[in-house]
Amino acid sequence: MIVPWKATPRISLDIGGTLAKLVLFLPRDTSDTFLKNGHDHCHSQLTIESSQLLGQIHFFSFETSKVHECIAFIRELGIQNTTAEATGGGAYKFAKLFRDELDIELKAADEMQSQVIGLNYLLSRQPDESFCYLPFLNKARPKVFLPPIERPYPYLVVCIGTGVSMIRVDEEGALERVGGTSLGGGTFWGLCRLLTGITDFDQLMAMSAEGDPARVHMTVEDIYGGDYGSIGLKGSMIASSFAKCIMDGATDFRPEDVARGLLQMITTTIVQMAIMHAQRYDLRRVYFGGSFIHDNPVTMEIISYLSNLLSAGQIKACFLRHESFLGSLGALLRPYWDESETTGKAIARTAWAFSSTTQGPSGLETDGDPTWEPSRAATTVVASTDTDTAEPPEPTEPRESVSTPAPVSPSSSGVGMPPTHSSPPAHATDSPPSSPRIHHAHTHSHPLAHTPLRGGHGSTGRGTRQLPSAQAEQ
Repeated sequence: MIVPWKATPRISLDIGGTLAKLVLFLPRDTSDTFLKNGHDHCHSQLTIESSQLLGQIHFFSFETSKVHECIAFIRELGIQNTTAEATGGGAYKFAKLFRDELDIELKAADEMQSQVIGLNYLLSRQPDESFCYLPFLNKARPKVFLPPIERPYPYLVVCIGTGVSMIRVDEEGALERVGGTSLGGGTFWGLCRLLTGITDFDQLMAMSAEGDPARVHMTVEDIYGGDYGSIGLKGSMIASSFAKCIMDGATDFRPEDVARGLLQMITTTIVQMAIMHAQRYDLRRVYFGGSFIHDNPVTMEIISYLSNLLSAGQIKACFLRHESFLGSLGALLRPYWDESETTGKAIARTAWAFSSTTQGPSGLETDGDPTWEPSRAATTVVASTDTDTAEPPEPTEPRESVSTPAPVSPSSSGVGMPPTHSSPPAHATDSPPSSPRIHHAHTHSHPLAHTPLRGGHGSTGRGTRQLPSAQAEQ
């Protein structure tokens, strides 16, 4: 027999070296009351109204160095004396602090598993979540949103936080960290602080949009006076990052130029590594996520331009609206997620656990029936229609044809610079986020017709990790 329990707000955290990301889940039957009782500030601009999970998901971000602000926020929500799923190094580092301050026990979740679970949920269930950024096709509307896709595998996800991890996902439940680099968002922020004296991340990102990288980077044209045509090097390609700073009399460097140069140098390094890993495993789709991207037009343009250039147009760079919250969202879902099932069943299982559960030795049980089906679990759970061979739904609106320009042949001697803008490219109605890092979720009415990119993806046996089966909890 099912014993229902009163649904309550739930939180999960991803506490990294630079930022602490918080996810707040409000069940549908409690969200209105919760928000009316002095918590209307929880209507963050990235809020998801999830019909699958039967509630609202809210997203918030804090600097890890100011983790006490995060704790004060949770206390203000009235969430104490409970357990919370957490991932990232802070799940261990701050476990005692959360226990002492809030009587909250942080349950550490695997970081990579959480990121992939969060990403799979967003890709399969959230419209206008994933997009390509193509300002060289349409400056006025550079974001081309993609429809939800049930089985996006195989793919590479590049998580750009304080550092960078690159995770290859071959199929449902199988993942492998194939690489990474210490040159990440923390590197950009730290070097900008040393070289410009500015400490605010948002201000640095805004400054970078006004900078000219050609003032600090040495290009092929600076060395040859133009293109080096015999080996396919364009004059605008970077020959050496920040090499102009060593030239005699070179002193006219604005903070904006330094910030732009650092952004371009670090982003270029990350993209080069990502494309090499994608080519190694024959992956045609790469998702770039993490707080470093920050919905920044300059960053996304560099990533899109270089991904196209270095792969000769064969690899698609994709971005996410909830780029910063993959780990914290995945940590929320992970206890109820069984990757041996289809994504739809895992989501329905989670919704069931969030609404009413019974604890048993095999996890979820219903009326003594060991065969669990979403449609039988509860009348309020949206029954899954997923199948193992399901393809993404056809868009209901006319397809928009997007052709990628033929890229310049890549060269190992340098990397081209995308066109420099004196100001960020227009976003239609998209506007840059402000601190705390919560930006508005806009929808677009012209999703790109999208078919999963299949094809070989290298060995799937060696070094892969299987996500654990779920154990339902109250």
